[in-house]
Amino acid sequence: MNDVSKNEMRAASGHDEPNDDVLKSTGFPANYGQNPNVARDDKFEPDWIGIVHIKNVGGWEISVNHAAFSVAASSGNESRLARALEILREKGRGTFADLKGSPNYEPFPRDGHYDSINFDKYLGFRSKNELFIFIEGDVEVVQGALLSFTPLGADLRPRDKNFAFFNAKRVDPDELAKYGLVGRMIRVRNYMTTEDGKPIGDGEDVESELYSMNIHFTVPGKGGVPVPMIIDPDTGNGMGNNP
Repeated sequence: MNDVSKNEMRAASGHDEPNDDVLKSTGFPANYGQNPNVARDDKFEPDWIGIVHIKNVGGWEISVNHAAFSVAASSGNESRLARALEILREKGRGTFADLKGSPNYEPFPRDGHYDSINFDKYLGFRSKNELFIFIEGDVEVVQGALLSFTPLGADLRPRDKNFAFFNAKRVDPDELAKYGLVGRMIRVRNYMTTEDGKPIGDGEDVESELYSMNIHFTVPGKGGVPVPMIIDPDTGNGMGNNP
């Protein structure tokens, strides 16, 4: 299992080239492990998608809601994006928990407590997936440095190097507008691999990976100074243990 338990969001100016020099020039640390903003051309047919919805709910208060959803077998890039956007449109101003019982948009259930083995192995989450991060509102993402990884989490404990997340891209805002969504979206592939290219959880050597992922975007204001904001997504699928 790889678990992005603490996400650090920082404001910065936009750039185009996906490399560590871009991160350094904006005040971000260089990537810990491999750069998630570069392409990886392996065959990619994810078993599920994750959607993270970040929005400002007043002042400095940030709301983060996330859930996992099924996708059709051998789904393509466009169909996975369409599914993510359809789910966000259906969600509206509510939470993903509100979609419980929906025939087409219900998140994977997580009723009760599951340890990592049960949740990953028996419910199928230990597999390739694609993450769609929707940041609602008047924001802009940092082209060329959409995501990065750092060696320490918010608790100052060591995190693992990234050898799993690649192909981070900004979704065309016009695509969001077709579904009535205002903001910016980042999509990134999770290949679920370790440094030697083996699947995470394949054998006893690496049962899990724990990361510190930074999501970079700008908000209106003066100065352009990076501001770290620690967000901790709920541990359930949607909001707590329900759905």
